[in-house]
Amino acid sequence: MFFFIKILKKIRYLYKKIKSNLYAGFIIWTSRYFNRKWYMSLYNLDVKKSHLPPVFHYLKQGFKEGKDPSPLFNTNFYINKYVDVKTENINPLLHYLCKGRAEGRIISKSKEIILPTPPSGIKTVKFTAKETPDISTGRIAIFASFSSNGKIDDYVIYYLIELKKVTDAIIFISDNKIFPKEVLKLKGLVYHAKFERHKEYDFGSYKRGFVYVKKKGMLKYCSELILCNDSCFGPIYPFLNLFKKMQNRNCDFWGLVSNQDINFHIQSYFYVFKQKIISPPPHSLI
Repeated sequence: MFFFIKILKKIRYLYKKIKSNLYAGFIIWTSRYFNRKWYMSLYNLDVKKSHLPPVFHYLKQGFKEGKDPSPLFNTNFYINKYVDVKTENINPLLHYLCKGRAEGRIISKSKEIILPTPPSGIKTVKFTAKETPDISTGRIAIFASFSSNGKIDDYVIYYLIELKKVTDAIIFISDNKIFPKEVLKLKGLVYHAKFERHKEYDFGSYKRGFVYVKKKGMLKYCSELILCNDSCFGPIYPFLNLFKKMQNRNCDFWGLVSNQDINFHIQSYFYVFKQKIISPPPHSLI
């Protein structure tokens, strides 16, 4: 008898849980903030691996991975802005629809971008200059790039020309495949370049560039490591003036622009790390 009571309790618990999940999924599904087609265009492989319908993938798993349900709702923005949502591990969109909206909590639009279909003829390409760079100033740059059309824009070339004036070596890592002829634009400007679709954005490119520099033993000659990307136009004024100004500043790293969104931070399109951070362990953070 006790066994049957235990089974009934289990069935009752499962029924309530399924009913609760169905109701939560229905709330999200019927809102303007969930777009199935948009969600699948971005996260198709992850959804298929989970064997869950898209709305339940977002409800149970997707939000934990920072995935957005539509262009109208930014998951990470809501979680990071409201501590109670983060602490209780609540699905942020469900919280907003059931409670947050009535409380006047604010939301932000997604920053995810649906990319156009890559053109045919682009390939994964890498090259390294024959001449070993002379690390005389001790300054190396890792340049992160992205192109949806498999080409390198003129403003990127201008940026690299100016950057080369203040660095000994530029490592160019692009989160896209490329038309092979485009690579010729970089010869004489960068020491090493690699074009592949890794889908890890700028910090994925920074990581790959750093691994390359470390593997090649270039870090031991490096006194300043620059991480920069092509998300801006410039420079308007020479880099040389900037580095002269910062040369004697008492700091371990610096950047160009700070931002107060969510929390104070230095924006990641231009970082400079000094030797204290990039030197070998145990004296470094790396």
